[in-house]
Amino acid sequence: MNNYLLKYNDILRNITMGVLCLNIIINHQTSLNHMSIYLGIFIIILINDYIRHNLLYYETHHYKISLLFSIICGGTLVFLARGYTSIYMIILIYEIVIYLERKIRKIFLILHILFFLAVTLLNDFNIQRILRRDFWLDNGIDLLLGACGIAAYTILVYVYEYQSEEKRKAEKLNKDLKESYVKLQEFSKQIEDLTITKERNRVAQEIHDSLGHFLTALIMNLDYMEKVFDKNPEESMELIIKAQKLARDSMNELRDAVYTLKDSEKAINLLDLIHELINNLTINQEVDVKLDINGEIKNLSLNIKNIIFKTIQEALTNSIKHGQGTRFFIFIQSEDEILTLKMKDNGRGCRQISKGHGLKGIEERINSVKGIIKYQSVRNKGFEINVSIPLKVMGVNNKYE
Repeated sequence: MNNYLLKYNDILRNITMGVLCLNIIINHQTSLNHMSIYLGIFIIILINDYIRHNLLYYETHHYKISLLFSIICGGTLVFLARGYTSIYMIILIYEIVIYLERKIRKIFLILHILFFLAVTLLNDFNIQRILRRDFWLDNGIDLLLGACGIAAYTILVYVYEYQSEEKRKAEKLNKDLKESYVKLQEFSKQIEDLTITKERNRVAQEIHDSLGHFLTALIMNLDYMEKVFDKNPEESMELIIKAQKLARDSMNELRDAVYTLKDSEKAINLLDLIHELINNLTINQEVDVKLDINGEIKNLSLNIKNIIFKTIQEALTNSIKHGQGTRFFIFIQSEDEILTLKMKDNGRGCRQISKGHGLKGIEERINSVKGIIKYQSVRNKGFEINVSIPLKVMGVNNKYE
Protein backbone atom coordinates (compact mmCIF):
# COMPACT_ATOMS: atom_id res chain seq x y z
CA MET A 1 0.00 0.00 0.00
CA ASN A 2 1.53 3.31 -1.00
CA ASN A 3 1.86 6.32 1.26
CA TYR A 4 -0.92 8.17 -0.58
CA LEU A 5 -3.52 5.51 0.30
CA LEU A 6 -2.20 5.17 3.84
CA LYS A 7 -2.63 8.89 4.40
CA TYR A 8 -6.30 8.92 3.37
CA ASN A 9 -7.00 5.63 5.12
CA ASP A 10 -5.81 7.19 8.39
CA ILE A 11 -7.93 10.30 7.78
CA LEU A 12 -11.05 8.20 7.11
CA ARG A 13 -10.37 6.08 10.20
CA ASN A 14 -9.97 9.16 12.41
CA ILE A 15 -13.22 10.68 11.11
CA THR A 16 -15.04 7.38 11.73
CA MET A 17 -13.69 7.14 15.28
CA GLY A 18 -14.75 10.74 15.92
CA VAL A 19 -18.29 9.96 14.72
CA LEU A 20 -18.43 6.88 16.96
CA CYS A 21 -17.36 9.00 19.93
CA LEU A 22 -20.20 11.46 19.19
CA ASN A 23 -22.61 8.53 18.82
CA ILE A 24 -21.73 7.30 22.32
CA ILE A 25 -22.18 10.78 23.80
CA ILE A 26 -25.54 11.37 22.09
CA ASN A 27 -26.98 7.95 22.92
CA HIS A 28 -26.00 8.06 26.60
CA GLN A 29 -26.16 11.73 27.48
CA THR A 30 -28.98 11.01 29.93
CA SER A 31 -26.73 8.76 32.01
CA LEU A 32 -23.45 10.44 32.89
CA ASN A 33 -22.07 7.32 34.62
CA HIS A 34 -22.75 5.06 31.63
CA MET A 35 -21.39 7.63 29.19
CA SER A 36 -18.19 8.01 31.27
CA ILE A 37 -17.64 4.22 31.34
CA TYR A 38 -18.24 3.82 27.59
CA LEU A 39 -16.05 6.80 26.74
CA GLY A 40 -13.35 5.38 29.03
CA ILE A 41 -13.42 2.11 27.12
CA PHE A 42 -13.39 4.04 23.84
CA ILE A 43 -10.37 6.11 24.93
CA ILE A 44 -8.53 2.93 25.96
CA ILE A 45 -9.24 1.56 22.47
CA LEU A 46 -7.88 4.75 20.86
CA ILE A 47 -4.70 4.68 22.98
CA ASN A 48 -4.14 0.99 22.26
CA ASP A 49 -4.67 1.51 18.51
CA TYR A 50 -2.27 4.46 18.46
CA ILE A 51 0.45 2.45 20.25
CA ARG A 52 -0.10 -0.53 17.93
CA HIS A 53 0.02 1.49 14.70
CA ASN A 54 2.93 3.74 15.63
CA LEU A 55 5.12 1.80 18.07
CA LEU A 56 4.38 -1.90 17.65
CA TYR A 57 4.17 -2.21 13.86
CA TYR A 58 7.49 -4.06 13.62
CA GLU A 59 7.01 -5.91 16.94
CA THR A 60 4.99 -8.85 15.60
CA HIS A 61 4.24 -10.54 18.92
CA HIS A 62 3.19 -7.35 20.72
CA TYR A 63 1.23 -6.19 17.69
CA LYS A 64 -0.92 -9.34 17.80
CA ILE A 65 -1.55 -8.95 21.54
CA SER A 66 -2.60 -5.33 21.00
CA LEU A 67 -4.94 -6.30 18.17
CA LEU A 68 -6.52 -9.06 20.27
CA PHE A 69 -7.02 -6.53 23.07
CA SER A 70 -8.78 -4.18 20.61
CA ILE A 71 -11.11 -7.00 19.53
CA ILE A 72 -12.07 -7.72 23.15
CA CYS A 73 -12.53 -4.05 24.05
CA GLY A 74 -14.43 -3.39 20.80
CA GLY A 75 -16.76 -6.34 21.42
CA THR A 76 -17.32 -5.17 25.01
CA LEU A 77 -18.15 -1.67 23.76
CA VAL A 78 -20.61 -3.08 21.19
CA PHE A 79 -22.29 -5.15 23.91
CA LEU A 80 -22.57 -2.24 26.39
CA ALA A 81 -22.91 0.93 24.31
CA ARG A 82 -24.71 -0.47 21.28
CA GLY A 83 -25.48 2.09 18.56
CA TYR A 84 -23.01 2.30 15.70
CA THR A 85 -20.06 1.05 17.75
CA SER A 86 -20.22 -2.20 15.74
CA ILE A 87 -18.57 -0.25 12.89
CA TYR A 88 -15.33 -0.37 14.86
CA MET A 89 -15.44 -4.18 14.78
CA ILE A 90 -15.83 -4.05 11.00
CA ILE A 91 -12.80 -1.74 10.79
CA LEU A 92 -10.77 -4.34 12.68
CA ILE A 93 -11.55 -6.93 9.96
CA TYR A 94 -9.69 -4.71 7.52
CA GLU A 95 -6.66 -4.52 9.80
CA ILE A 96 -6.65 -8.29 10.42
CA VAL A 97 -6.69 -9.12 6.71
CA ILE A 98 -4.20 -6.48 5.60
CA TYR A 99 -1.54 -6.58 8.32
CA LEU A 100 -1.41 -10.14 9.69
CA GLU A 101 0.41 -13.08 8.12
CA ARG A 102 -1.74 -15.70 6.43
CA LYS A 103 -1.39 -18.39 9.10
CA ILE A 104 -2.40 -16.25 12.08
CA ARG A 105 -4.87 -14.19 10.00
CA LYS A 106 -7.41 -17.02 9.76
CA ILE A 107 -7.35 -17.63 13.52
CA PHE A 108 -7.86 -13.94 14.33
CA LEU A 109 -10.58 -13.60 11.70
CA ILE A 110 -12.58 -16.58 13.01
CA LEU A 111 -12.24 -15.42 16.63
CA HIS A 112 -13.22 -11.87 15.68
CA ILE A 113 -16.34 -12.84 13.69
CA LEU A 114 -17.52 -15.35 16.30
CA PHE A 115 -17.01 -12.83 19.10
CA PHE A 116 -18.70 -10.08 17.11
CA LEU A 117 -21.74 -12.23 16.30
CA ALA A 118 -21.97 -13.44 19.89
CA VAL A 119 -22.00 -9.96 21.43
CA THR A 120 -24.45 -8.77 18.77
CA LEU A 121 -26.90 -11.58 19.55
CA LEU A 122 -26.53 -11.20 23.30
CA ASN A 123 -26.90 -7.45 22.92
CA ASP A 124 -30.24 -7.55 21.09
CA PHE A 125 -31.77 -10.74 22.41
CA ASN A 126 -31.75 -12.74 25.63
CA ILE A 127 -30.58 -16.34 25.66
CA GLN A 128 -34.03 -17.82 26.31
CA ARG A 129 -35.47 -16.05 23.30
CA ILE A 130 -32.55 -17.09 21.08
CA LEU A 131 -33.22 -20.72 21.88
CA ARG A 132 -36.83 -20.43 20.79
CA ARG A 133 -37.93 -21.44 17.29
CA ASP A 134 -40.03 -18.35 16.62
CA PHE A 135 -36.91 -16.16 17.17
CA TRP A 136 -35.13 -17.72 14.20
CA LEU A 137 -38.30 -17.58 12.09
CA ASP A 138 -38.73 -13.86 12.79
CA ASN A 139 -35.05 -12.81 12.72
CA GLY A 140 -33.32 -15.51 10.70
CA ILE A 141 -33.33 -13.55 7.44
CA ASP A 142 -31.99 -10.41 9.14
CA LEU A 143 -29.20 -12.36 10.82
CA LEU A 144 -28.37 -14.12 7.56
CA LEU A 145 -28.19 -10.83 5.69
CA GLY A 146 -25.98 -9.39 8.41
CA ALA A 147 -23.66 -12.37 8.23
CA CYS A 148 -23.60 -12.11 4.43
CA GLY A 149 -22.75 -8.44 4.73
CA ILE A 150 -19.82 -9.16 7.03
CA ALA A 151 -18.71 -12.00 4.73
CA ALA A 152 -18.94 -9.75 1.66
CA TYR A 153 -16.92 -7.04 3.40
CA THR A 154 -14.32 -9.60 4.45
CA ILE A 155 -14.08 -10.95 0.89
CA LEU A 156 -13.66 -7.44 -0.50
CA VAL A 157 -10.86 -6.78 1.96
CA TYR A 158 -9.25 -10.09 0.97
CA VAL A 159 -9.51 -9.17 -2.72
CA TYR A 160 -7.99 -5.78 -2.02
CA GLU A 161 -5.18 -7.36 0.00
CA TYR A 162 -4.53 -9.88 -2.80
CA GLN A 163 -4.40 -7.15 -5.44
CA SER A 164 -2.12 -5.05 -3.25
CA GLU A 165 0.17 -8.02 -2.73
CA GLU A 166 0.28 -8.74 -6.46
CA LYS A 167 0.99 -5.09 -7.13
CA ARG A 168 3.83 -5.13 -4.59
CA LYS A 169 5.25 -8.25 -6.23
CA ALA A 170 4.99 -6.67 -9.67
CA GLU A 171 6.69 -3.48 -8.43
CA LYS A 172 9.43 -5.50 -6.75
CA LEU A 173 9.89 -7.59 -9.90
CA ASN A 174 10.03 -4.44 -12.01
CA LYS A 175 12.60 -2.94 -9.63
CA ASP A 176 14.66 -6.14 -9.71
CA LEU A 177 14.49 -6.18 -13.51
CA LYS A 178 15.67 -2.57 -13.67
CA GLU A 179 18.54 -3.32 -11.27
CA SER A 180 19.43 -6.43 -13.27
CA TYR A 181 19.35 -4.40 -16.48
CA VAL A 182 21.67 -1.78 -14.99
CA LYS A 183 24.03 -4.52 -13.75
CA LEU A 184 23.87 -6.21 -17.14
CA GLN A 185 24.79 -2.94 -18.83
CA GLU A 186 27.70 -2.45 -16.43
CA PHE A 187 28.83 -6.04 -16.96
CA SER A 188 28.50 -5.63 -20.73
CA LYS A 189 30.59 -2.45 -20.56
CA GLN A 190 33.24 -4.27 -18.51
CA ILE A 191 33.32 -7.11 -21.04
CA GLU A 192 33.60 -4.60 -23.86
CA ASP A 193 36.47 -2.81 -22.11
CA LEU A 194 38.23 -6.11 -21.40
CA THR A 195 37.74 -7.22 -25.01
CA ILE A 196 39.13 -3.94 -26.33
CA THR A 197 42.08 -4.15 -23.94
CA LYS A 198 42.76 -7.77 -24.86
CA GLU A 199 42.54 -7.02 -28.58
CA ARG A 200 44.76 -3.96 -28.19
CA ASN A 201 47.36 -6.08 -26.40
CA ARG A 202 47.08 -8.76 -29.09
CA VAL A 203 47.62 -6.21 -31.87
CA ALA A 204 50.56 -4.70 -29.98
CA GLN A 205 52.08 -8.16 -29.59
CA GLU A 206 51.53 -8.92 -33.30
CA ILE A 207 53.25 -5.67 -34.28
CA HIS A 208 56.11 -6.33 -31.89
CA ASP A 209 56.69 -9.91 -33.03
CA SER A 210 56.04 -9.75 -36.78
CA LEU A 211 57.16 -6.24 -37.61
CA GLY A 212 60.11 -6.50 -35.23
CA HIS A 213 61.33 -9.62 -37.01
CA PHE A 214 61.00 -8.12 -40.49
CA LEU A 215 62.75 -4.90 -39.47
CA THR A 216 65.59 -6.86 -37.84
CA ALA A 217 66.05 -8.93 -41.02
CA LEU A 218 65.83 -5.75 -43.14
CA ILE A 219 68.51 -4.01 -41.08
CA MET A 220 70.76 -7.08 -41.35
CA ASN A 221 70.31 -7.10 -45.15
CA LEU A 222 71.08 -3.38 -45.43
CA ASP A 223 74.16 -3.67 -43.17
CA TYR A 224 75.51 -6.55 -45.22
CA MET A 225 74.71 -4.76 -48.50
CA GLU A 226 76.75 -1.79 -47.29
CA LYS A 227 79.78 -4.09 -46.94
CA VAL A 228 79.50 -5.73 -50.39
CA PHE A 229 78.02 -2.86 -52.43
CA ASP A 230 81.32 -1.81 -54.07
CA LYS A 231 82.83 -5.30 -54.22
CA ASN A 232 79.90 -7.31 -55.59
CA PRO A 233 77.19 -5.30 -57.44
CA GLU A 234 75.22 -8.42 -58.43
CA GLU A 235 74.93 -9.64 -54.86
CA SER A 236 74.05 -6.09 -53.80
CA MET A 237 71.16 -6.06 -56.28
CA GLU A 238 69.89 -9.36 -54.86
CA LEU A 239 70.05 -7.87 -51.37
CA ILE A 240 68.12 -4.78 -52.56
CA ILE A 241 65.38 -7.00 -54.01
CA LYS A 242 65.28 -9.00 -50.80
CA ALA A 243 65.17 -5.82 -48.70
CA GLN A 244 62.25 -4.55 -50.80
CA LYS A 245 60.40 -7.80 -50.19
CA LEU A 246 61.03 -7.53 -46.46
CA ALA A 247 59.76 -3.94 -46.47
CA ARG A 248 56.58 -4.98 -48.30
CA ASP A 249 56.07 -7.89 -45.93
CA SER A 250 56.51 -5.49 -43.02
CA MET A 251 53.84 -3.20 -44.46
CA ASN A 252 51.44 -6.12 -44.92
CA GLU A 253 52.00 -7.26 -41.34
CA LEU A 254 51.43 -3.75 -40.05
CA ARG A 255 48.22 -3.40 -42.07
CA ASP A 256 46.90 -6.71 -40.73
CA ALA A 257 47.67 -5.71 -37.15
CA VAL A 258 46.06 -2.27 -37.49
CA TYR A 259 42.83 -3.77 -38.82
CA THR A 260 43.10 -6.64 -36.28
CA LEU A 261 42.91 -9.19 -39.07
CA LYS A 262 44.81 -12.31 -38.32
CA ASP A 263 46.36 -13.93 -41.39
CA SER A 264 45.34 -17.50 -40.56
CA GLU A 265 46.71 -18.89 -43.81
CA LYS A 266 50.25 -18.22 -42.58
CA ALA A 267 50.08 -21.15 -40.18
CA ILE A 268 48.82 -23.66 -42.75
CA ASN A 269 52.31 -24.92 -43.56
CA LEU A 270 54.46 -24.50 -40.46
CA LEU A 271 57.56 -26.01 -42.01
CA ASP A 272 57.52 -23.62 -45.00
CA LEU A 273 57.05 -20.66 -42.66
CA ILE A 274 60.02 -21.69 -40.52
CA HIS A 275 62.24 -22.14 -43.59
CA GLU A 276 61.20 -18.73 -44.93
CA LEU A 277 61.96 -17.21 -41.53
CA ILE A 278 65.42 -18.81 -41.48
CA ASN A 279 66.09 -17.72 -45.08
CA ASN A 280 65.34 -14.08 -44.18
CA LEU A 281 67.94 -14.18 -41.40
CA THR A 282 70.73 -16.28 -42.92
CA ILE A 283 71.83 -13.80 -45.58
CA ASN A 284 75.47 -14.74 -45.15
CA GLN A 285 77.70 -17.16 -43.36
CA GLU A 286 77.63 -15.06 -40.20
CA VAL A 287 74.24 -16.46 -39.18
CA ASP A 288 73.54 -20.19 -39.17
CA VAL A 289 70.31 -21.92 -38.09
CA LYS A 290 69.99 -25.68 -37.68
CA LEU A 291 66.48 -27.13 -37.70
CA ASP A 292 65.61 -30.63 -36.46
CA ILE A 293 62.01 -31.91 -36.57
CA ASN A 294 61.02 -35.23 -35.05
CA GLY A 295 57.44 -36.40 -35.53
CA GLU A 296 54.45 -35.15 -37.48
CA ILE A 297 53.70 -31.41 -37.21
CA LYS A 298 51.71 -30.97 -40.41
CA ASN A 299 48.33 -31.69 -38.80
CA LEU A 300 48.73 -29.62 -35.67
CA SER A 301 45.89 -27.23 -34.94
CA LEU A 302 46.07 -23.77 -36.46
CA ASN A 303 46.44 -22.15 -33.04
CA ILE A 304 49.38 -24.38 -32.06
CA LYS A 305 51.11 -23.75 -35.39
CA ASN A 306 50.82 -19.99 -34.90
CA ILE A 307 52.15 -20.26 -31.33
CA ILE A 308 55.18 -22.32 -32.41
CA PHE A 309 55.95 -20.01 -35.32
CA LYS A 310 55.61 -16.83 -33.24
CA THR A 311 57.80 -18.33 -30.50
CA ILE A 312 60.59 -19.24 -32.96
CA GLN A 313 60.27 -15.88 -34.70
CA GLU A 314 60.50 -13.88 -31.47
CA ALA A 315 63.31 -16.01 -30.03
CA LEU A 316 65.49 -15.66 -33.16
CA THR A 317 64.83 -11.92 -33.42
CA ASN A 318 65.64 -11.33 -29.74
CA SER A 319 68.80 -13.44 -29.92
CA ILE A 320 70.17 -11.60 -32.95
CA LYS A 321 69.11 -8.15 -31.78
CA HIS A 322 69.98 -8.35 -28.09
CA GLY A 323 72.11 -11.45 -27.60
CA GLN A 324 74.39 -11.05 -30.64
CA GLY A 325 73.80 -14.70 -31.49
CA THR A 326 75.06 -16.18 -34.77
CA ARG A 327 74.51 -19.94 -34.30
CA PHE A 328 71.04 -21.33 -33.56
CA PHE A 329 69.64 -24.78 -32.97
CA ILE A 330 65.88 -25.45 -33.20
CA PHE A 331 64.39 -28.80 -32.22
CA ILE A 332 60.69 -29.65 -32.63
CA GLN A 333 59.20 -32.96 -31.53
CA SER A 334 55.64 -34.26 -31.48
CA GLU A 335 55.38 -37.46 -29.45
CA ASP A 336 53.03 -39.03 -26.86
CA GLU A 337 50.52 -36.18 -27.11
CA ILE A 338 53.25 -33.69 -26.13
CA LEU A 339 54.73 -31.07 -28.44
CA THR A 340 58.27 -30.06 -27.49
CA LEU A 341 60.18 -27.03 -28.75
CA LYS A 342 63.82 -26.39 -27.81
CA MET A 343 65.88 -23.43 -29.00
CA LYS A 344 69.49 -22.65 -28.17
CA ASP A 345 71.95 -19.99 -29.38
CA ASN A 346 75.57 -19.00 -28.87
CA GLY A 347 74.79 -15.42 -27.87
CA ARG A 348 76.06 -13.41 -24.95
CA GLY A 349 73.56 -14.87 -22.52
CA CYS A 350 72.86 -13.20 -19.19
CA ARG A 351 73.10 -13.76 -15.45
CA GLN A 352 69.55 -12.56 -14.77
CA ILE A 353 66.77 -12.85 -17.33
CA SER A 354 64.83 -9.61 -17.83
CA LYS A 355 61.49 -10.33 -19.49
CA GLY A 356 60.59 -7.69 -22.02
CA HIS A 357 57.54 -7.43 -24.25
CA GLY A 358 58.74 -10.27 -26.48
CA LEU A 359 59.31 -12.91 -23.76
CA LYS A 360 56.08 -11.94 -22.02
CA GLY A 361 54.21 -12.39 -25.30
CA ILE A 362 55.74 -15.86 -25.72
CA GLU A 363 54.68 -16.82 -22.20
CA GLU A 364 51.11 -15.59 -22.71
CA ARG A 365 50.73 -17.70 -25.85
CA ILE A 366 52.17 -20.82 -24.23
CA ASN A 367 50.07 -20.40 -21.09
CA SER A 368 46.91 -19.95 -23.18
CA VAL A 369 47.17 -23.62 -24.26
CA LYS A 370 48.25 -24.90 -20.80
CA GLY A 371 51.85 -25.20 -21.91
CA ILE A 372 55.07 -24.82 -19.92
CA ILE A 373 58.03 -22.62 -20.84
CA LYS A 374 61.45 -22.50 -19.17
CA TYR A 375 64.54 -20.36 -19.80
CA GLN A 376 68.21 -21.18 -19.21
CA SER A 377 71.07 -18.76 -19.67
CA VAL A 378 74.66 -18.35 -18.56
CA ARG A 379 76.64 -15.22 -19.32
CA ASN A 380 78.69 -15.63 -22.54
CA LYS A 381 77.28 -19.15 -23.01
CA GLY A 382 74.07 -18.44 -24.88
CA PHE A 383 70.37 -18.58 -24.19
CA GLU A 384 68.04 -21.60 -24.19
CA ILE A 385 64.24 -21.89 -24.35
CA ASN A 386 62.34 -25.10 -23.56
CA VAL A 387 58.63 -25.32 -24.37
CA SER A 388 56.24 -28.20 -23.67
CA ILE A 389 52.63 -28.12 -24.92
CA PRO A 390 50.04 -30.85 -24.19
CA LEU A 391 48.13 -31.65 -27.37
CA LYS A 392 45.01 -32.75 -25.47
CA VAL A 393 43.90 -30.62 -22.51
CA MET A 394 40.50 -30.75 -20.78
CA GLY A 395 38.79 -32.25 -23.81
CA VAL A 396 40.35 -29.74 -26.24
CA ASN A 397 42.29 -31.35 -29.06
CA ASN A 398 45.26 -29.20 -30.08
CA LYS A 399 46.68 -31.86 -32.31
CA TYR A 400 44.50 -31.75 -35.38
CA GLU A 401 42.85 -28.94 -37.33
